[in-house]
Amino acid sequence: MEAVTVSEKYLIVIPKDFQKMGWDSLILIGGGSALGMAIHDSGIAAICSKYFAEFITGQHYFIILLALGTVGVVLTSFLSNTAASAVLIPIITSLAGVLNVNATNLVVASAIGVSMDFIFPMGTPPSALAYSGGYIKVTEMIKAGTILFIFGIIVLAGFSYFW
Repeated sequence: MEAVTVSEKYLIVIPKDFQKMGWDSLILIGGGSALGMAIHDSGIAAICSKYFAEFITGQHYFIILLALGTVGVVLTSFLSNTAASAVLIPIITSLAGVLNVNATNLVVASAIGVSMDFIFPMGTPPSALAYSGGYIKVTEMIKAGTILFIFGIIVLAGFSYFW
């Protein structure tokens, strides 16, 4: 291990593997977690869940799961997966309390939903790699991604409903 002196008062030992770590990923995950905690602690999650509950109250549980999966996919079309889940999960946990249902199914459906954006290149890392390698065009991604989105959300909602 290599010792790094920050000041005369402190001596920090940093392993070589730690120095090679991808800090951008850690900052993305930490920032997403901080955003999620801020949304929950500020009360924004409770407000959003109250308004969202007005739209889905009285709907069949399967329709609620479809709606949450769809919101997850749409949200991750504009945000990274980490940021989308950090924004959505506190809202979903509050929504479960408002609807008086088990939060686990709702959170799992929305968390998996944010990983199912195959419509745009920035939706998932594999989609970005396929696009950046020139293997696929955006129009092809939109066509295939829309089919995968519809099929995936139905399967996800069905799995969450029967689980």
